[in-house]
Amino acid sequence: MATTRTRYLAVAVQAAASVWALAAVAAPPADTIIVAMTEDLRGVDPQRERDAMANDPYRQVVEGLVGFRTDLEVAPVLAESWEVRDDGRTYVFRLRDGVKFHNGAPLTSAEVKWSWDYLMAEGSRWRCRSNFSGQTGFKVESVETPDRLTVVFRVNQPNGSFLATMARVDCALTPILHPSSLNADGSWREAVGTGPFMPGERKVGQSVEIVRFPGYVPQTTAWSGMTGRREALVEKVRYLIVPDPATRKAGLVSGDIDVAALTGDAASDMRKQPNVEVFASETTSWYSLLLNDRDPVLKDKRVRQGIAAAIDRDAIADVVSFGQGKGTASVMPTISRYHSPLHATGAKPDKDKARQLLKAGGYGGQPITMTTNKRWPLMYDQAVLAQGMLEEVGVKINLEVVEWGLQLANYNKGAYQMQSFGYSARYEPLGHWERIIGPEQRKIWKNPEVIQILKKAEASSDPAVIQAGADELFRRFVDEVPGIALYHVVNEVVASKRLQGIQSSPLGGLYMWNVSIRK
Repeated sequence: MATTRTRYLAVAVQAAASVWALAAVAAPPADTIIVAMTEDLRGVDPQRERDAMANDPYRQVVEGLVGFRTDLEVAPVLAESWEVRDDGRTYVFRLRDGVKFHNGAPLTSAEVKWSWDYLMAEGSRWRCRSNFSGQTGFKVESVETPDRLTVVFRVNQPNGSFLATMARVDCALTPILHPSSLNADGSWREAVGTGPFMPGERKVGQSVEIVRFPGYVPQTTAWSGMTGRREALVEKVRYLIVPDPATRKAGLVSGDIDVAALTGDAASDMRKQPNVEVFASETTSWYSLLLNDRDPVLKDKRVRQGIAAAIDRDAIADVVSFGQGKGTASVMPTISRYHSPLHATGAKPDKDKARQLLKAGGYGGQPITMTTNKRWPLMYDQAVLAQGMLEEVGVKINLEVVEWGLQLANYNKGAYQMQSFGYSARYEPLGHWERIIGPEQRKIWKNPEVIQILKKAEASSDPAVIQAGADELFRRFVDEVPGIALYHVVNEVVASKRLQGIQSSPLGGLYMWNVSIRK
Protein backbone atom coordinates (compact mmCIF):
# COMPACT_ATOMS: atom_id res chain seq x y z
CA MET A 1 0.00 0.00 0.00
CA ALA A 2 2.94 2.30 0.68
CA THR A 3 4.11 1.47 -2.84
CA THR A 4 0.71 2.51 -4.21
CA ARG A 5 0.92 5.88 -2.45
CA THR A 6 4.49 6.43 -3.69
CA ARG A 7 3.37 5.65 -7.24
CA TYR A 8 0.55 8.19 -6.97
CA LEU A 9 2.87 10.92 -5.76
CA ALA A 10 5.46 10.23 -8.44
CA VAL A 11 2.85 10.46 -11.19
CA ALA A 12 1.47 13.67 -9.74
CA VAL A 13 4.87 15.35 -9.54
CA GLN A 14 5.72 14.33 -13.10
CA ALA A 15 2.37 15.61 -14.42
CA ALA A 16 2.72 18.91 -12.59
CA ALA A 17 6.20 19.47 -13.98
CA SER A 18 4.94 18.99 -17.52
CA VAL A 19 2.55 21.95 -17.35
CA TRP A 20 4.78 24.67 -15.94
CA ALA A 21 5.61 25.78 -19.45
CA LEU A 22 1.96 26.25 -20.36
CA ALA A 23 0.67 29.79 -20.65
CA ALA A 24 -0.91 30.81 -17.35
CA VAL A 25 -4.40 32.21 -17.12
CA ALA A 26 -4.70 35.86 -16.22
CA ALA A 27 -4.03 36.64 -12.56
CA PRO A 28 -7.27 36.99 -10.57
CA PRO A 29 -8.66 40.56 -10.44
CA ALA A 30 -9.01 42.16 -7.02
CA ASP A 31 -12.81 41.70 -6.98
CA THR A 32 -12.99 38.27 -8.66
CA ILE A 33 -12.50 34.71 -7.42
CA ILE A 34 -11.15 32.24 -9.99
CA VAL A 35 -12.42 28.68 -9.57
CA ALA A 36 -11.20 25.71 -11.60
CA MET A 37 -13.86 23.24 -12.77
CA THR A 38 -13.17 20.00 -14.60
CA GLU A 39 -15.64 20.19 -17.50
CA ASP A 40 -17.84 22.69 -19.31
CA LEU A 41 -21.56 22.84 -18.61
CA ARG A 42 -23.80 20.85 -20.90
CA GLY A 43 -26.74 23.01 -19.88
CA VAL A 44 -28.47 24.75 -16.99
CA ASP A 45 -32.15 24.35 -17.88
CA PRO A 46 -33.46 21.93 -15.22
CA GLN A 47 -36.30 20.80 -17.49
CA ARG A 48 -34.18 19.86 -20.45
CA GLU A 49 -30.43 19.46 -20.34
CA ARG A 50 -28.97 20.40 -16.99
CA ASP A 51 -26.07 18.20 -15.82
CA ALA A 52 -23.99 17.81 -12.67
CA MET A 53 -21.36 20.30 -13.78
CA ALA A 54 -23.97 23.05 -13.36
CA ASN A 55 -24.23 22.29 -9.65
CA ASP A 56 -21.44 24.50 -8.38
CA PRO A 57 -22.21 27.79 -10.17
CA TYR A 58 -25.99 27.48 -10.36
CA ARG A 59 -26.77 26.39 -6.82
CA GLN A 60 -25.60 29.91 -5.98
CA VAL A 61 -27.92 31.44 -8.57
CA VAL A 62 -31.17 29.59 -7.81
CA GLU A 63 -32.86 28.61 -4.56
CA GLY A 64 -35.65 26.26 -3.55
CA LEU A 65 -38.27 26.27 -0.83
CA VAL A 66 -36.02 24.16 1.41
CA GLY A 67 -32.40 23.04 1.59
CA PHE A 68 -30.05 20.79 3.49
CA ARG A 69 -28.10 21.98 6.49
CA THR A 70 -24.59 20.64 7.02
CA ASP A 71 -26.00 17.95 9.34
CA LEU A 72 -28.28 16.73 6.49
CA GLU A 73 -31.42 18.05 8.17
CA VAL A 74 -33.89 19.99 5.99
CA ALA A 75 -34.38 23.67 6.78
CA PRO A 76 -36.22 26.62 5.16
CA VAL A 77 -34.69 28.64 2.32
CA LEU A 78 -37.35 30.54 0.34
CA ALA A 79 -39.98 29.15 2.66
CA GLU A 80 -40.18 30.93 5.98
CA SER A 81 -41.88 27.89 7.50
CA TRP A 82 -44.06 24.92 6.64
CA GLU A 83 -46.78 22.85 8.23
CA VAL A 84 -47.72 19.23 7.55
CA ARG A 85 -51.45 18.47 7.73
CA ASP A 86 -53.94 15.69 6.92
CA ASP A 87 -51.70 12.92 8.25
CA GLY A 88 -48.87 13.83 5.90
CA ARG A 89 -50.94 14.47 2.77
CA THR A 90 -50.83 18.27 2.79
CA TYR A 91 -47.83 20.59 3.04
CA VAL A 92 -48.47 24.29 3.59
CA PHE A 93 -45.49 26.57 2.91
CA ARG A 94 -45.31 30.18 4.03
CA LEU A 95 -42.92 32.18 1.83
CA ARG A 96 -40.41 34.74 3.06
CA ASP A 97 -41.74 38.22 2.37
CA GLY A 98 -39.52 40.73 0.56
CA VAL A 99 -37.43 38.25 -1.46
CA LYS A 100 -36.66 39.45 -4.99
CA PHE A 101 -35.78 37.76 -8.26
CA HIS A 102 -32.75 38.94 -10.18
CA ASN A 103 -35.03 41.01 -12.43
CA GLY A 104 -36.36 42.90 -9.39
CA ALA A 105 -39.76 41.17 -9.29
CA PRO A 106 -40.98 40.02 -5.86
CA LEU A 107 -41.20 36.34 -5.00
CA THR A 108 -44.82 35.18 -4.70
CA SER A 109 -46.68 31.89 -4.63
CA ALA A 110 -47.44 32.32 -8.35
CA GLU A 111 -43.76 31.82 -9.28
CA VAL A 112 -43.55 28.74 -7.06
CA LYS A 113 -46.48 27.14 -8.88
CA TRP A 114 -45.16 28.23 -12.29
CA SER A 115 -41.78 26.67 -11.51
CA TRP A 116 -43.36 23.43 -10.33
CA ASP A 117 -45.52 23.20 -13.45
CA TYR A 118 -42.47 23.86 -15.61
CA LEU A 119 -40.42 21.13 -13.93
CA MET A 120 -43.28 18.61 -14.02
CA ALA A 121 -44.53 19.36 -17.55
CA GLU A 122 -45.16 16.50 -19.95
CA GLY A 123 -41.89 15.61 -21.66
CA SER A 124 -39.77 17.27 -18.97
CA ARG A 125 -36.42 15.59 -18.36
CA TRP A 126 -36.08 17.07 -14.89
CA ARG A 127 -33.93 14.62 -12.94
CA CYS A 128 -36.46 14.19 -10.13
CA ARG A 129 -39.75 14.30 -12.02
CA SER A 130 -40.33 10.58 -11.45
CA ASN A 131 -40.08 11.06 -7.68
CA PHE A 132 -43.24 13.20 -7.72
CA SER A 133 -45.20 11.98 -10.74
CA GLY A 134 -46.58 8.75 -9.29
CA GLN A 135 -44.09 6.57 -11.15
CA THR A 136 -42.68 5.33 -7.83
CA GLY A 137 -46.07 5.36 -6.07
CA PHE A 138 -45.79 8.84 -4.59
CA LYS A 139 -47.47 11.74 -6.41
CA VAL A 140 -47.96 15.47 -5.93
CA GLU A 141 -51.60 15.77 -6.94
CA SER A 142 -51.92 19.56 -6.88
CA VAL A 143 -50.17 22.82 -6.03
CA GLU A 144 -52.42 25.61 -4.82
CA THR A 145 -51.82 29.31 -4.16
CA PRO A 146 -54.46 30.58 -1.71
CA ASP A 147 -52.66 33.89 -1.27
CA ARG A 148 -49.53 35.77 -2.29
CA LEU A 149 -47.23 34.10 0.26
CA THR A 150 -48.85 30.68 0.78
CA VAL A 151 -48.29 27.55 -1.32
CA VAL A 152 -50.10 24.27 -0.65
CA PHE A 153 -48.82 20.92 -1.97
CA ARG A 154 -51.34 18.06 -1.81
CA VAL A 155 -49.89 14.55 -2.14
CA ASN A 156 -51.50 11.13 -2.53
CA GLN A 157 -49.80 9.46 0.44
CA PRO A 158 -47.47 10.24 3.34
CA ASN A 159 -43.82 10.33 2.40
CA GLY A 160 -41.16 11.20 4.95
CA SER A 161 -38.66 11.99 2.17
CA PHE A 162 -40.80 14.59 0.37
CA LEU A 163 -38.96 17.65 1.70
CA ALA A 164 -35.56 15.99 1.50
CA THR A 165 -36.12 15.08 -2.13
CA MET A 166 -37.06 18.68 -2.94
CA ALA A 167 -33.77 19.77 -1.37
CA ARG A 168 -31.57 17.39 -3.35
CA VAL A 169 -28.75 18.95 -5.32
CA ASP A 170 -29.28 16.53 -8.19
CA CYS A 171 -32.87 17.81 -8.32
CA ALA A 172 -31.32 21.24 -9.05
CA LEU A 173 -32.66 22.19 -5.57
CA THR A 174 -36.18 22.06 -7.07
CA PRO A 175 -35.53 25.67 -8.13
CA ILE A 176 -37.98 28.54 -7.96
CA LEU A 177 -37.53 30.48 -11.20
CA HIS A 178 -39.15 33.58 -12.62
CA PRO A 179 -41.09 33.00 -15.87
CA SER A 180 -38.72 35.43 -17.59
CA SER A 181 -36.19 32.59 -17.49
CA LEU A 182 -37.84 31.57 -20.77
CA ASN A 183 -38.10 33.38 -24.06
CA ALA A 184 -41.50 34.22 -25.53
CA ASP A 185 -41.46 30.99 -27.58
CA GLY A 186 -40.85 28.90 -24.47
CA SER A 187 -37.17 28.27 -25.13
CA TRP A 188 -34.65 28.70 -22.34
CA ARG A 189 -33.10 32.17 -21.91
CA GLU A 190 -31.23 32.19 -18.58
CA ALA A 191 -31.84 31.31 -14.95
CA VAL A 192 -33.68 34.20 -13.28
CA GLY A 193 -33.56 33.09 -9.66
CA THR A 194 -33.30 34.56 -6.18
CA GLY A 195 -29.77 33.53 -5.20
CA PRO A 196 -26.89 35.75 -4.01
CA PHE A 197 -25.32 35.55 -7.49
CA MET A 198 -26.75 36.09 -10.97
CA PRO A 199 -25.60 34.47 -14.25
CA GLY A 200 -22.76 36.34 -15.88
CA GLU A 201 -20.78 35.91 -19.09
CA ARG A 202 -20.31 32.42 -20.45
CA LYS A 203 -17.65 31.43 -22.98
CA VAL A 204 -18.42 27.92 -24.19
CA GLY A 205 -15.48 25.61 -23.58
CA GLN A 206 -13.62 28.26 -21.57
CA SER A 207 -15.44 29.77 -18.61
CA VAL A 208 -18.69 30.52 -16.79
CA GLU A 209 -19.23 33.58 -14.59
CA ILE A 210 -21.65 34.45 -11.83
CA VAL A 211 -21.90 38.02 -10.51
CA ARG A 212 -23.12 39.49 -7.24
CA PHE A 213 -26.85 40.22 -7.03
CA PRO A 214 -27.10 43.60 -5.23
CA GLY A 215 -30.79 43.09 -4.41
CA TYR A 216 -30.31 39.77 -2.61
CA VAL A 217 -32.29 39.34 0.62
CA PRO A 218 -30.44 36.84 2.85
CA GLN A 219 -31.93 34.76 5.61
CA THR A 220 -31.21 35.88 9.17
CA THR A 221 -30.47 32.43 10.59
CA ALA A 222 -26.91 31.13 10.87
CA TRP A 223 -25.40 29.70 7.69
CA SER A 224 -25.37 25.90 7.48
CA GLY A 225 -24.93 24.04 4.20
CA MET A 226 -27.50 25.30 1.69
CA THR A 227 -29.49 27.27 4.25
CA GLY A 228 -29.12 30.32 6.48
CA ARG A 229 -27.32 33.60 5.87
CA ARG A 230 -25.46 33.28 2.57
CA GLU A 231 -24.17 36.44 0.92
CA ALA A 232 -22.04 37.35 -2.08
CA LEU A 233 -19.00 39.18 -0.67
CA VAL A 234 -17.18 39.54 -4.01
CA GLU A 235 -18.33 41.09 -7.27
CA LYS A 236 -17.69 38.10 -9.51
CA VAL A 237 -16.77 34.41 -9.53
CA ARG A 238 -15.24 33.04 -12.74
CA TYR A 239 -15.25 29.27 -13.28
CA LEU A 240 -12.46 28.23 -15.65
CA ILE A 241 -12.63 24.91 -17.49
CA VAL A 242 -9.42 23.13 -16.44
CA PRO A 243 -9.81 19.36 -17.04
CA ASP A 244 -6.25 18.33 -16.11
CA PRO A 245 -5.56 17.94 -12.36
CA ALA A 246 -1.89 18.81 -12.81
CA THR A 247 -2.82 22.07 -14.51
CA ARG A 248 -5.19 22.91 -11.68
CA LYS A 249 -2.39 22.26 -9.20
CA ALA A 250 0.03 24.43 -11.15
CA GLY A 251 -2.51 27.27 -11.27
CA LEU A 252 -3.08 27.08 -7.51
CA VAL A 253 0.64 27.16 -6.80
CA SER A 254 1.24 30.09 -9.16
CA GLY A 255 -1.76 32.02 -7.83
CA ASP A 256 -3.59 32.11 -11.17
CA ILE A 257 -6.36 29.94 -9.70
CA ASP A 258 -7.95 30.63 -6.33
CA VAL A 259 -10.01 27.51 -5.66
CA ALA A 260 -10.22 23.95 -6.94
CA ALA A 261 -11.53 20.60 -5.77
CA LEU A 262 -8.80 17.96 -5.74
CA THR A 263 -8.65 14.45 -4.40
CA GLY A 264 -6.15 11.86 -3.22
CA ASP A 265 -2.54 12.44 -4.21
CA ALA A 266 -3.23 15.85 -5.75
CA ALA A 267 -4.75 17.26 -2.56
CA SER A 268 -2.11 15.60 -0.41
CA ASP A 269 0.69 17.20 -2.42
CA MET A 270 -0.95 20.62 -2.13
CA ARG A 271 -0.72 20.50 1.68
CA LYS A 272 2.99 21.18 1.25
CA GLN A 273 2.44 24.45 -0.62
CA PRO A 274 2.81 27.65 1.47
CA ASN A 275 0.28 29.84 -0.39
CA VAL A 276 -2.76 27.53 -0.22
CA GLU A 277 -4.89 25.74 2.36
CA VAL A 278 -6.64 22.38 2.08
CA PHE A 279 -10.08 21.89 3.66
CA ALA A 280 -11.52 18.38 4.00
CA SER A 281 -14.80 16.81 5.07
CA GLU A 282 -16.46 13.42 4.64
CA THR A 283 -19.32 13.40 2.15
CA THR A 284 -22.25 11.08 1.47
CA SER A 285 -20.70 9.78 -1.77
CA TRP A 286 -20.30 6.05 -1.10
CA TYR A 287 -17.81 3.60 -2.62
CA SER A 288 -18.27 -0.14 -2.50
CA LEU A 289 -17.84 -3.58 -4.01
CA LEU A 290 -21.01 -4.99 -5.59
CA LEU A 291 -21.74 -8.73 -5.49
CA ASN A 292 -24.29 -10.38 -7.78
CA ASP A 293 -26.18 -12.70 -5.43
CA ARG A 294 -27.73 -14.53 -8.41
CA ASP A 295 -24.32 -15.63 -9.69
CA PRO A 296 -23.60 -19.38 -9.27
CA VAL A 297 -20.37 -18.72 -7.37
CA LEU A 298 -21.76 -15.92 -5.19
CA LYS A 299 -25.33 -17.09 -4.57
CA ASP A 300 -24.44 -18.69 -1.18
CA LYS A 301 -24.37 -15.78 1.27
CA ARG A 302 -21.57 -17.44 3.23
CA VAL A 303 -19.29 -16.91 0.24
CA ARG A 304 -20.28 -13.25 0.12
CA GLN A 305 -19.81 -12.97 3.91
CA GLY A 306 -16.34 -14.52 3.54
CA ILE A 307 -15.39 -12.02 0.86
CA ALA A 308 -16.57 -9.17 3.10
CA ALA A 309 -14.63 -10.52 6.10
CA ALA A 310 -11.39 -10.46 4.08
CA ILE A 311 -11.61 -6.76 3.18
CA ASP A 312 -9.65 -4.26 5.28
CA ARG A 313 -11.82 -1.21 4.72
CA ASP A 314 -9.70 1.16 6.78
CA ALA A 315 -6.60 0.28 4.76
CA ILE A 316 -8.40 0.86 1.45
CA ALA A 317 -9.84 4.18 2.62
CA ASP A 318 -6.47 5.30 3.96
CA VAL A 319 -4.64 4.55 0.70
CA VAL A 320 -7.13 5.99 -1.78
CA SER A 321 -7.67 9.15 0.30
CA PHE A 322 -4.03 9.60 1.32
CA GLY A 323 -4.81 9.38 5.01
CA GLN A 324 -8.01 11.45 5.03
CA GLY A 325 -10.70 8.75 4.92
CA LYS A 326 -11.90 5.94 7.17
CA GLY A 327 -13.49 2.61 6.32
CA THR A 328 -17.11 1.74 7.03
CA ALA A 329 -19.38 -1.29 6.86
CA SER A 330 -22.47 0.89 6.46
CA VAL A 331 -24.20 2.72 3.65
CA MET A 332 -25.09 5.51 6.11
CA PRO A 333 -22.53 8.36 6.30
CA THR A 334 -21.21 9.30 9.72
CA ILE A 335 -22.60 12.83 9.34
CA SER A 336 -26.17 11.50 9.26
CA ARG A 337 -28.14 11.61 12.50
CA TYR A 338 -29.21 8.05 11.68
CA HIS A 339 -25.65 6.71 11.72
CA SER A 340 -26.16 5.08 15.13
CA PRO A 341 -23.40 3.22 17.05
CA LEU A 342 -24.62 0.05 15.35
CA HIS A 343 -23.46 1.41 11.97
CA ALA A 344 -19.93 1.83 13.30
CA THR A 345 -19.55 -1.93 13.76
CA GLY A 346 -18.46 -4.68 11.40
CA ALA A 347 -15.72 -2.88 9.52
CA LYS A 348 -12.70 -4.85 10.79
CA PRO A 349 -11.25 -7.70 8.69
CA ASP A 350 -11.01 -11.26 10.00
CA LYS A 351 -9.09 -13.51 7.61
CA ASP A 352 -9.60 -16.72 9.61
CA LYS A 353 -13.34 -16.11 9.66
CA ALA A 354 -13.21 -15.33 5.93
CA ARG A 355 -11.59 -18.67 5.12
CA GLN A 356 -14.11 -20.56 7.28
CA LEU A 357 -17.08 -18.87 5.64
CA LEU A 358 -15.75 -19.40 2.14
CA LYS A 359 -15.22 -23.10 2.81
CA ALA A 360 -18.66 -23.51 4.42
CA GLY A 361 -20.25 -21.82 1.41
CA GLY A 362 -18.61 -24.25 -0.99
CA TYR A 363 -16.14 -21.86 -2.57
CA GLY A 364 -13.40 -23.92 -4.21
CA GLY A 365 -11.12 -21.37 -5.82
CA GLN A 366 -13.29 -20.55 -8.82
CA PRO A 367 -12.19 -17.29 -10.49
CA ILE A 368 -14.44 -14.27 -9.84
CA THR A 369 -14.45 -11.38 -12.31
CA MET A 370 -14.43 -7.91 -10.73
CA THR A 371 -15.24 -5.15 -13.22
CA THR A 372 -13.68 -1.71 -12.80
CA ASN A 373 -12.54 1.28 -14.85
CA LYS A 374 -9.84 3.95 -14.94
CA ARG A 375 -12.18 6.86 -15.61
CA TRP A 376 -12.76 7.07 -11.86
CA PRO A 377 -9.36 6.38 -10.20
CA LEU A 378 -10.86 5.52 -6.81
CA MET A 379 -12.81 2.64 -8.34
CA TYR A 380 -9.72 1.24 -10.00
CA ASP A 381 -7.42 1.66 -7.02
CA GLN A 382 -9.84 0.10 -4.54
CA ALA A 383 -10.29 -2.85 -6.92
CA VAL A 384 -6.53 -3.50 -7.03
CA LEU A 385 -6.29 -3.32 -3.24
CA ALA A 386 -9.31 -5.60 -2.73
CA GLN A 387 -7.89 -8.09 -5.22
CA GLY A 388 -4.74 -8.45 -3.10
CA MET A 389 -6.69 -8.84 0.14
CA LEU A 390 -8.93 -11.53 -1.32
CA GLU A 391 -6.01 -13.48 -2.75
CA GLU A 392 -4.67 -13.76 0.82
CA VAL A 393 -7.70 -15.87 1.77
CA GLY A 394 -7.70 -17.93 -1.41
CA VAL A 395 -10.19 -15.99 -3.54
CA LYS A 396 -9.12 -15.72 -7.15
CA ILE A 397 -10.07 -12.30 -8.56
CA ASN A 398 -9.71 -11.46 -12.23
CA LEU A 399 -9.83 -7.70 -12.78
CA GLU A 400 -11.78 -6.66 -15.86
CA VAL A 401 -10.91 -3.05 -16.74
CA VAL A 402 -13.45 -1.54 -19.14
CA GLU A 403 -14.63 1.87 -20.28
CA TRP A 404 -16.81 3.59 -17.67
CA GLY A 405 -19.75 3.74 -20.05
CA LEU A 406 -19.71 -0.02 -20.50
CA GLN A 407 -19.37 -0.67 -16.78
CA LEU A 408 -22.29 1.65 -16.05
CA ALA A 409 -24.42 0.01 -18.74
CA ASN A 410 -23.75 -3.43 -17.25
CA TYR A 411 -24.47 -2.09 -13.77
CA ASN A 412 -27.83 -0.75 -14.95
CA LYS A 413 -28.66 -4.19 -16.41
CA GLY A 414 -27.33 -6.13 -13.41
CA ALA A 415 -25.02 -7.93 -15.85
CA TYR A 416 -21.85 -8.56 -13.85
CA GLN A 417 -20.37 -10.92 -11.31
CA MET A 418 -18.65 -8.35 -9.10
CA GLN A 419 -18.01 -4.64 -9.54
CA SER A 420 -15.84 -1.99 -7.94
CA PHE A 421 -18.32 0.88 -7.87
CA GLY A 422 -19.10 4.31 -6.46
CA TYR A 423 -22.40 6.07 -5.78
CA SER A 424 -22.90 9.82 -6.00
CA ALA A 425 -24.05 11.79 -2.97
CA ARG A 426 -27.52 11.42 -1.48
CA TYR A 427 -28.73 13.45 1.48
CA GLU A 428 -32.28 12.39 2.33
CA PRO A 429 -32.41 10.15 5.46
CA LEU A 430 -33.03 6.87 3.66
CA GLY A 431 -31.76 7.83 0.22
CA HIS A 432 -28.48 6.16 1.09
CA TRP A 433 -30.39 2.86 1.18
CA GLU A 434 -32.88 3.63 -1.60
CA ARG A 435 -30.10 3.87 -4.18
CA ILE A 436 -29.31 0.14 -3.70
CA ILE A 437 -32.73 -1.32 -2.72
CA GLY A 438 -35.57 -2.01 -5.13
CA PRO A 439 -36.85 -4.23 -7.95
CA GLU A 440 -35.12 -2.24 -10.72
CA GLN A 441 -32.38 -4.07 -12.61
CA ARG A 442 -29.71 -1.63 -11.45
CA LYS A 443 -30.54 -2.06 -7.75
CA ILE A 444 -28.25 -4.59 -6.08
CA TRP A 445 -30.63 -5.60 -3.27
CA LYS A 446 -33.98 -6.94 -4.47
CA ASN A 447 -35.13 -8.84 -1.37
CA PRO A 448 -38.92 -8.16 -1.13
CA GLU A 449 -38.79 -8.05 2.68
CA VAL A 450 -36.04 -5.45 2.57
CA ILE A 451 -38.00 -3.37 0.05
CA GLN A 452 -40.96 -3.32 2.43
CA ILE A 453 -38.76 -2.29 5.39
CA LEU A 454 -37.49 0.63 3.31
CA LYS A 455 -40.96 1.67 2.15
CA LYS A 456 -42.31 1.64 5.70
CA ALA A 457 -39.47 3.82 6.97
CA GLU A 458 -39.68 6.18 3.97
CA ALA A 459 -43.38 6.79 4.56
CA SER A 460 -42.72 8.16 8.05
CA SER A 461 -41.41 11.50 9.25
CA ASP A 462 -40.94 10.13 12.79
CA PRO A 463 -37.18 9.97 13.54
CA ALA A 464 -37.69 6.88 15.70
CA VAL A 465 -39.33 5.00 12.83
CA ILE A 466 -36.64 6.11 10.38
CA GLN A 467 -33.90 5.08 12.82
CA ALA A 468 -35.45 1.65 13.36
CA GLY A 469 -35.66 1.13 9.61
CA ALA A 470 -32.08 2.24 9.02
CA ASP A 471 -30.78 -0.06 11.75
CA GLU A 472 -32.73 -3.07 10.52
CA LEU A 473 -31.49 -2.47 6.97
CA PHE A 474 -27.91 -2.35 8.25
CA ARG A 475 -28.28 -5.66 10.10
CA ARG A 476 -29.67 -7.35 7.01
CA PHE A 477 -27.08 -5.73 4.74
CA VAL A 478 -24.23 -7.17 6.81
CA ASP A 479 -25.94 -10.58 6.84
CA GLU A 480 -27.02 -10.82 3.19
CA VAL A 481 -24.04 -8.92 1.68
CA PRO A 482 -25.46 -7.74 -1.65
CA GLY A 483 -22.46 -5.41 -1.59
CA ILE A 484 -19.54 -4.45 0.61
CA ALA A 485 -19.34 -0.92 1.97
CA LEU A 486 -15.82 0.51 1.83
CA TYR A 487 -15.81 4.25 2.67
CA HIS A 488 -17.44 7.61 2.06
CA VAL A 489 -15.45 9.94 -0.15
CA VAL A 490 -13.65 12.86 1.45
CA ASN A 491 -14.29 16.22 -0.22
CA GLU A 492 -11.10 18.29 -0.35
CA VAL A 493 -11.06 21.92 -1.39
CA VAL A 494 -7.77 23.67 -2.09
CA ALA A 495 -7.90 27.45 -1.79
CA SER A 496 -5.53 30.39 -2.02
CA LYS A 497 -4.72 32.08 1.27
CA ARG A 498 -5.85 35.35 -0.29
CA LEU A 499 -9.41 34.14 0.41
CA GLN A 500 -11.19 33.90 3.72
CA GLY A 501 -14.40 32.03 4.52
CA ILE A 502 -13.69 28.96 2.37
CA GLN A 503 -15.02 25.67 3.73
CA SER A 504 -15.27 22.09 2.59
CA SER A 505 -18.82 20.83 2.96
CA PRO A 506 -20.19 17.32 3.47
CA LEU A 507 -22.73 18.35 0.83
CA GLY A 508 -19.88 18.48 -1.67
CA GLY A 509 -19.24 21.23 -4.16
CA LEU A 510 -17.57 24.63 -3.93
CA TYR A 511 -19.49 27.44 -2.25
CA MET A 512 -18.49 31.01 -2.96
CA TRP A 513 -21.06 32.72 -0.77
CA ASN A 514 -19.68 34.18 2.49
CA VAL A 515 -16.20 34.10 0.92
CA SER A 516 -14.19 37.31 0.70
CA ILE A 517 -10.82 38.44 -0.58
CA ARG A 518 -8.31 39.53 2.00
CA LYS A 519 -7.33 43.16 1.68
